[in-house]
Amino acid sequence: MKFVLRGYRSPSPIPSLGGGTIRYKPVIPMTVIGPRTQETPFVLVDPGSDDIVFPMALAQRIGLDLSQAPQRQSQGVGTSQPVPVFYAPVILLLSDSIQTVRWRATVGFVAVVLRFSLFGIAGGLQFFRTTLDGVRELEIIPDASLPVTQDSVP
Repeated sequence: MKFVLRGYRSPSPIPSLGGGTIRYKPVIPMTVIGPRTQETPFVLVDPGSDDIVFPMALAQRIGLDLSQAPQRQSQGVGTSQPVPVFYAPVILLLSDSIQTVRWRATVGFVAVVLRFSLFGIAGGLQFFRTTLDGVRELEIIPDASLPVTQDSVP
């Protein structure tokens, strides 16, 4: 699957970009399917993120009950202080209009403001080979170990 990198304009020149004002980021749409409904937020493909992480509000909208969800503390998710991350199973769908993959994953939910949800390693990037081509495109190739499913709910 191939995705064109998205450009994000900075209000002032960026020294590391030689004064340029646009940063290109691997931000792609990913569908999250819960018991009630589904949504397609944009996620930042982040091999530095241990987990796939979405905002708590998304869990509520797709019908997840996190009252008994396993949780742990994590740092670096929208804040420098540790925050609780609640884990729940979902079905994820990734598509580039040519190829579509759909798999089960346990993902994290946090009650902090995120600029982008995170497409991290556990349950996500561990199943893909990714190649970032400068400021042009991101290629994501599913591995044979991807736990594909056609189920409609987690």
